[in-house]
Amino acid sequence: MKIIRLMVVKDMSFDQIDLEESFGINSREKKVIYQRIRRTLHIGIVNLATMCIDYPDNEMLLDYANNLFEYQNIHVEMQHQNGKELERGQISLQHFFDGLLQESYRVKRDSNNELW
Repeated sequence: MKIIRLMVVKDMSFDQIDLEESFGINSREKKVIYQRIRRTLHIGIVNLATMCIDYPDNEMLLDYANNLFEYQNIHVEMQHQNGKELERGQISLQHFFDGLLQESYRVKRDSNNELW
């Protein structure tokens, strides 16, 4: 949450953020944080792939799959779950966080256009 908040506030992409400076951590702590995020995102990609298998025509799921994990990674994970692929979907922290940033802009834009 802190990473995406920082990206939104500073209007920067993931590769522009200096986590060591912004959060006062060293390079080892940064690697630990990245590994924890990857482990958590692995659960997310598995869940999203399962939902895509269960609801293949849901456009919103497909949008999230593409925006957060790139569809090809969701597809590989779906194939793995169906026993057709040994490999699993890959996690790109940059793609995930940049996708979250784009979603935050979309949500903000959509909420500003709502009529109450």
